Amino acid sequence: MLRIGISPCYLEGDPDKKIFNGRPFLFLEESFAHFAMSQGALCSMFPSPLKGGASLADMLDQVDGLLLQGGVDVCPETYQETPLKDEWGGDPYRDSWETKLVSLALQRQMPVLGICRGMQVINVSLGGSLWQDLDSMIEGAFNHRNATLYEKNEHPMSLSPDGYLKTIYPDQNQFRVNSVHHQAVKKLGQGLQIDATSESDGVIEAISLQSMTKSSEASSWCVGVQWHPEFQTPEQKDLICPQVLLKAFMKAMESYSLRKIKSLK
Repeated sequence: MLRIGISPCYLEGDPDKKIFNGRPFLFLEESFAHFAMSQGALCSMFPSPLKGGASLADMLDQVDGLLLQGGVDVCPETYQETPLKDEWGGDPYRDSWETKLVSLALQRQMPVLGICRGMQVINVSLGGSLWQDLDSMIEGAFNHRNATLYEKNEHPMSLSPDGYLKTIYPDQNQFRVNSVHHQAVKKLGQGLQIDATSESDGVIEAISLQSMTKSSEASSWCVGVQWHPEFQTPEQKDLICPQVLLKAFMKAMESYSLRKIKSLK
C-alpha cells in the first residue's frame, strides 16, 4: 500500500484556551485526510521536528509522497520580504520545516503535491515570492477569499497549454475551482512553470516543475494547486475533478516506490 506523509497545520499554544491546558497543536483537517485516502493510500501526519529526535529525512524515508496542507499564510520573511501588515506575518515556525521537507523530497525525487498554502510553500522553497494580499496589491483582483461563502466561493480558471495539468486534463481548457486564499504566487520559483490562471485577473492557480513536460527523462513530480480539492463533493460536477489530480499523484508515488525498491536490491 502506498504511503503519503502529510505535513501538519500548527496552532500555537494559547493560555486562554482551556482545552488541553492551552498547549500547542499539530492537526490535520478531516476532509484533507479523507481526500488523501480516497484512492487507497495510507496516510500519516508528520510531527514537527524535534532536536535530537527523528529527522525530517527519517520521516520521508517512511513514505512514498509528500502532501502539503493549506492553512495560515507563509511568512513574508521566508521569501525575504517584510510583512506589510501584522496580520500577514504568517507562520515562520511552520515555514521552517515545510520548506526543508520540500527541498529534501525533491532531492530524492519524491512526488510532492501542495494544496493552497502548500502550493505557495513549494514556490517559496524554490526561491519564488508571493503577493501578500491580492485585494490591495492587484488592481481589479477577484475576491479570492470570501469569509461568508468560503469553499462555495468559485471562479473560472484556464489551463496553460504547455503545462503539466493539461496532460492529465487533456479534453478541456477551462474549469471552475473553489477559492479560499488572499495570497498567491508572484515570482515563480526556480524550475517552475505556470499550469493554470484565474480567468478574471490572471492570478496563478497551479504550478508544476518544468521538467515534467519539457523532458522525457524521469524527473521529480511536483505540483501545486491553489484551490482545495478536499472541499469538493462528488455532486459538484461543475468543478474540476479532484480525483484526476490525486490519481496522477498516486501514479507518481507508485513509480517512486518501485525505484526505491530497485535501489535496495
